[in-house]
Amino acid sequence: FTDAVGLNVYAPDKDTDATETFKTTSSTPADVTLSYDSNVNGNRMIDGDKDNSTSDVEVLRFTLEAEDNEALLKDLKIRIEGKKPNNTNLDISKAVSNVKLYKDGKQIGGSESVEGNTGNYYVTFKDLDLTLPEDEELEFVVKAQINRLSTDFPEGSYIKFTIDCDDNEDEDLLVENNAGDTINVDGKAEGGQLYVYDKAIAVNLISTDAKRTSVA
Repeated sequence: FTDAVGLNVYAPDKDTDATETFKTTSSTPADVTLSYDSNVNGNRMIDGDKDNSTSDVEVLRFTLEAEDNEALLKDLKIRIEGKKPNNTNLDISKAVSNVKLYKDGKQIGGSESVEGNTGNYYVTFKDLDLTLPEDEELEFVVKAQINRLSTDFPEGSYIKFTIDCDDNEDEDLLVENNAGDTINVDGKAEGGQLYVYDKAIAVNLISTDAKRTSVA
């Protein structure tokens, strides 16, 4: 017969099984976690120079893992803070330049410059488009060029790098699922305080006595 909208409708033959079963599946959204090792990212001294900048200094190491499905890392923001020896705020643009991101020893993204102002300095890596495979932990390393020591960046100043996804108002990672929807990322990666000296001090433990040795 023909229904009200003009479509021909045919009744199944009584000897034919007209029942069909349809199965649908839905994709499980990925659960992405940011983490870090506090022992690897602890406070330490790094060698600076009063005459030249120092390149490729490791300043932060962290991991990302997408559970239950793969995800796509789009953007990454790294916050930077610092203090001078007199405990006043450090102008990070005078201390840091050319921040780079690495995975498996290979640079991803470009070389980014410091943006922002006092209390809100950061670098941003945009359009990374890096796949985070399902249930695989990926390790990343952040390296920076440390500017030469100066009046604006005196010896004994420290710098600190952080990625914070526990702040729901302004997450530092933009991650998407296969459908292009934004995924919330949980976790934080917090670097230690990196004190910059023209000549660092190495401490060797011998029995219960400590011997200080100057390292050029």
